[in-house]
Amino acid sequence: MGTKSMVRQIKIDGDLILGGLFPVHAKGLGSKPCGQLWEGRGLHRVEAMLFALDKINNDDTILPGIKLGALILDSCSTPAFALNQSLDFVRDMIGTMDADQYVCQDGSNPSALDTGSQPVVGVIGGSYSSVSVQVANLLRLFHIVQISPASTNADLSDKTRFEYFARTVPSDNFQARAMVDICASFNWTYVSLVYSAEEYGELAADTFKKEARKQNLCIATEEKIAKREAIPESIENLMKK
Repeated sequence: MGTKSMVRQIKIDGDLILGGLFPVHAKGLGSKPCGQLWEGRGLHRVEAMLFALDKINNDDTILPGIKLGALILDSCSTPAFALNQSLDFVRDMIGTMDADQYVCQDGSNPSALDTGSQPVVGVIGGSYSSVSVQVANLLRLFHIVQISPASTNADLSDKTRFEYFARTVPSDNFQARAMVDICASFNWTYVSLVYSAEEYGELAADTFKKEARKQNLCIATEEKIAKREAIPESIENLMKK
């Protein structure tokens, strides 16, 4: 995995190249874009993609005569850094988009520089919704399909804005409705809301509150957990309320 100029990537040659964008590192502190290494959300998903590619490439019945390659990048859990990294997915296309509008000094038409690499045909990722929103806005310009395994922001379901985006998880809307339906099934009308103090938890909490109001479900108290280490303290706070 290269680290030159903060470019972190895995590149595998193939007939068709699939992009991958995963939070291999957490968000950095201060001016550093990347922080500590993340195994669960980052490395494990990278290994899962590599495993899937190996299984497909080693099975002639799936894509006979075609080898899948990869360009896997590190988002560092940061939208701006992820967007900058994702330019590598479209770099080969940028120079060829409007070449017919230009003429060389000798009167000839410009031709694209042959880099010897295949263009990215689709991207797996990102994980955080904020990252996926940024990257989707870039990839849609080049008609590149993006499939996220973890982004749950309900806005990403808007096909007028994200027509090339898909995901393998339900949006926050469905999750919130399911939780409210569970409360209704048990005739619970008075609940506490506990959520993590980051994008996923806060968006899900907002959606839950909207759905709860529709069902006249009373939220007695809210507890936002900033860090995993704070869970016992948060439980004590809830018990006191």
